[in-house]
Amino acid sequence: MTPERGIFVNVVVTEACTYSQGCRACLEVCPVDIFAAPGDPAAVGGERLPIAVRGQLEDECTLCNLCTDRCPPRALEIRRLYLQV
Repeated sequence: MTPERGIFVNVVVTEACTYSQGCRACLEVCPVDIFAAPGDPAAVGGERLPIAVRGQLEDECTLCNLCTDRCPPRALEIRRLYLQV
């Protein structure tokens, strides 16, 4: 069974992610632990990317931008779905 994605916030890890080069910024700074390392069974969207999002926790994102501030440019996209009509 695949975990559900967020309904209010969608966090996307892009190909600009440098986890494979040693970056662990999002894993270290996220206060609500929505990011998952390779092999985590709670991860969704990580089939081709090394870091994935824990789908069941995605809506827990506080929009603090700690991850986007620490990660490489454009490595993460945080989409506010509640603003989309």
